Amino acid sequence: AVVSTQSTGEYDVLELTNFLMRELGKQFVGIKYTATDEKEFEELMEIKGLKVFLGFPSMILHAAQGVKGTNKRVAMITATNNYANRALKKILDLVENGKDEEAKEWQKKVDDMMGNVVQKDAFMVSLQFPMELLDLPMGPPTPPLSDLTEEAKQSIRDQISAKDMVFEA
Repeated sequence: AVVSTQSTGEYDVLELTNFLMRELGKQFVGIKYTATDEKEFEELMEIKGLKVFLGFPSMILHAAQGVKGTNKRVAMITATNNYANRALKKILDLVENGKDEEAKEWQKKVDDMMGNVVQKDAFMVSLQFPMELLDLPMGPPTPPLSDLTEEAKQSIRDQISAKDMVFEA
């Protein structure tokens, strides 16, 4: 089981995680953490036997700094990995090499790019479009969602192609 923490605030993630670990035992693999609460993330990382997968690219710098010097690793499950993997890897490498200030600059680049790529009124569709640019079409939007406008598509093309952080296999 993988539980996303994209919460409406209706439950406590730590409480839910501990409950699932108790009830499901070894069937419980871990969680996809899509929140941005650094303290909560750190507490989850301390739970023995729990795998925590980042689902939000804005947390990668904090996660990398938190696991440095431990036997833990940062793992992500996010669409951003598909088209901004170069930047995400660069952040991990910079932290590993003690270049935290430069890593912060790269984290800001990723955050800025994501802020410009994600179209507020078409969140999922705007995350799927970069996959099309990688020749991995995700299919048409599911109703009631509609396709991006050509202007929005061009804006996304400009954002991801203007950065030296994307499209590295």
